[in-house]
Amino acid sequence: MPLIHFYWLVQPKLRKNPLNMAAANTTFRPRESLIPNPKLRLREQVHEVMRFKQFSLRPESAYWNWMRQFIFFHNKRHPREMGKAEVEGFLTHLAKARNVAVLRRVYSACAMASVFVTL
Repeated sequence: MPLIHFYWLVQPKLRKNPLNMAAANTTFRPRESLIPNPKLRLREQVHEVMRFKQFSLRPESAYWNWMRQFIFFHNKRHPREMGKAEVEGFLTHLAKARNVAVLRRVYSACAMASVFVTL
């Protein structure tokens, strides 16, 4: 959240006592507190979380492509049904069958980690 918008949210509280930062801290939400809407499809949930974390469109689309490949690799199972073994299997497949570079495998692992953490 940009500082200007943050100040605008707490401005009425700070006018009464400009040195009272406790009022400013009560309206601030940490970035990790977003729970995506469970009624949305997985793509929209991912988009909602990425927008909340202020990802730009290019990394968001790259993450979604890695997530999509992961889901299709496991015959369209939902990520909630999968765990560590499936992620390791997918990364092994990327390394051995598709000869994907290490940096791209790390990027795909980050994408899958963001799915399992947020969804």
